[in-house]
Amino acid sequence: MESPAALPHLLREPTVGVDGGGRPPLLVVLHGYGGDAHALLPLAERLDGRFLAVVPQGPLPLPNAGWGWYLLGDQTPTGRVVDTAGMHASRLAILRLLEDAAAEYGADPERVFLCGHSQGAALALCVALTEPERLAGVVAMSGRVIPEVLPAAADAHRVRGLPVMLAHGTWDPVVPIAHGRSARDHLERQGARVTYREYDAEHAVPPEMVDDVNAWLAGELEGGAL
Repeated sequence: MESPAALPHLLREPTVGVDGGGRPPLLVVLHGYGGDAHALLPLAERLDGRFLAVVPQGPLPLPNAGWGWYLLGDQTPTGRVVDTAGMHASRLAILRLLEDAAAEYGADPERVFLCGHSQGAALALCVALTEPERLAGVVAMSGRVIPEVLPAAADAHRVRGLPVMLAHGTWDPVVPIAHGRSARDHLERQGARVTYREYDAEHAVPPEMVDDVNAWLAGELEGGAL
């Protein structure tokens, strides 16, 4: 695993050249709770080949298997309670990785995108809501806005116009679809430019979701919403 920054990670080099020979855009892809960078690399390899894709591994080894970004507690009506300190530590680690990876690998610091699944999607939204200026766009698959991040959230005028794609399975038993719809509503109230899609799927990333994510990423790289 490469590790110029604090988080060890895997790398997928661009497979398509950038017009004019410029620096490639950066896409950081975050795994879910109990996953790891190796398990998510095949997804990163299916995403738009113009990106330099970085797949970090969460800092927290879990007792049963895999890695996490922060510990989860009891279930509540708004989702499982999260370890707030751990969440913010991982949020700051991702912000450092965005900067360090762009510098280390020669990616374009003005075109930095964050993508995540499950807990990785929730963490991506934490970064988006607290430091929206650091991102050119966010993809959250099967994620949610966790209440614990809201006291640190940026003012709505800073979030306004941020491109966000939310993708969620309607039968998701892990992060129910209500969380995806609530995230959509919250981000729209903040003024983000939200694209929202639902799929006939559970807690998974079906091929049609990948196709839609790639279409959205292409639209953002090419200068506008689809």
